[in-house]
Amino acid sequence: MGRPLKIFGIVIGVVVALLVVAAVMFALVFDPNDYKDQISAGVKDATGREFVIEGDIGLSLFPWLAIDIGKTKLGNAPGFDDTPFASFDSARLSVQVLPVLLRREIVVGTAALDGLRVNLQVARDGSGNWEDFGETDADEAEIGSDGGGTTAAINVNGIAVTDAALSFVDASTGERVDLVDVNFTTAAILTDDDGTMVIEAIDLGGRVEGALDVPVTFSVALPAVSMNPQAQNLHIGEVDVQLMSIELQAAVEPFSYAEDPQPTATLSIAAFSPRSLMRELNLEELETADPDVLSKLSMEAGAIVGEKAITLTDLRLVIDDTTFTGNLSAPRAADGYYEVDLAGDSIDIARYMAPASEEATAEAGTTENVEIPVDLIRAFNARGNFSIEKVNLGDILFERVTLGVNAANGQLRMHPISADFFDGGYR
Repeated sequence: MGRPLKIFGIVIGVVVALLVVAAVMFALVFDPNDYKDQISAGVKDATGREFVIEGDIGLSLFPWLAIDIGKTKLGNAPGFDDTPFASFDSARLSVQVLPVLLRREIVVGTAALDGLRVNLQVARDGSGNWEDFGETDADEAEIGSDGGGTTAAINVNGIAVTDAALSFVDASTGERVDLVDVNFTTAAILTDDDGTMVIEAIDLGGRVEGALDVPVTFSVALPAVSMNPQAQNLHIGEVDVQLMSIELQAAVEPFSYAEDPQPTATLSIAAFSPRSLMRELNLEELETADPDVLSKLSMEAGAIVGEKAITLTDLRLVIDDTTFTGNLSAPRAADGYYEVDLAGDSIDIARYMAPASEEATAEAGTTENVEIPVDLIRAFNARGNFSIEKVNLGDILFERVTLGVNAANGQLRMHPISADFFDGGYR
């Protein structure tokens, strides 16, 4: 066995040496920049848009088959302004040569994209500058398949999208929202023997401008994600979300993404100060009799995305010194019902009232017209029950308070209403 193995090793060495020599010779005589015009013409034929590679194209063949592309722009759709639909400063993609030849294994280096800019526009007639991208008629190819019934393993060292931005401008409404300073990275992406793709870590962060009066920062981190295209199963696992000063954690159960996905998860929001968040968002701060209220809010719940509604179960909502438990659900259809079933322990309403002042006392006898949002109320369908064990309102203590709510078709009914107070009660 020793001699055949030795011969085999020599043959492999000779093949590798020939590949190196061929790569060097190819690099000396071939310049991919000579084909920029052909590439631009091909993209324009396929998309109908101008495609310009302003930077250089670099190509290497061994031990990595790698391509580097400099600054590149894809033109806007006809009828829109001259702003490029998409552009980037640099891109790099590389594949190891020997694993493909020897083990039918595709090993991709870190796929890098820097300075990506995407410009989404809606014209006054409601058309979007992305709508002219047609669907291909080619048969869908199975990822990782060589067409002969066998599957080649695909492994990627990672993905790195840095300094990206996306803008959305709607000329019909004057709305503009920008997603800036976006960075998206992953760790290794591996493919198991059964076709399961595992992404070892995902990180996404950036800033939203235009949606509110102040920029909103966000970040999302996932320690690991796995997907099986054959079984159409997705396992997201732990998710950490940071939105301004709000920290949300979710533990998502594995679920099928076929047809109508219905994932379940356990959610928790770490304690934060609503009053501080209002300052972050540049909102007018509420004046309350007790300036210390609205200083703590936290939540724990189970979440179910059902066929007809999204439901929070086993909810535990803490606001300052008051704890509410129960269930909440929001409909997935426009004509569905919001449903509420909440029970609280105790609350001092007087602490949340506007602070007393001489000016307020002097104006106590005056009245102002209050505009009721009729259109919003008519479209709002809700039903549920509220109960709280103790409610302090100044010198009055209400106990065992219950309130039923039913709002539908523009009508609101509050029934039943009951409470105990002053050694008596109301029903």
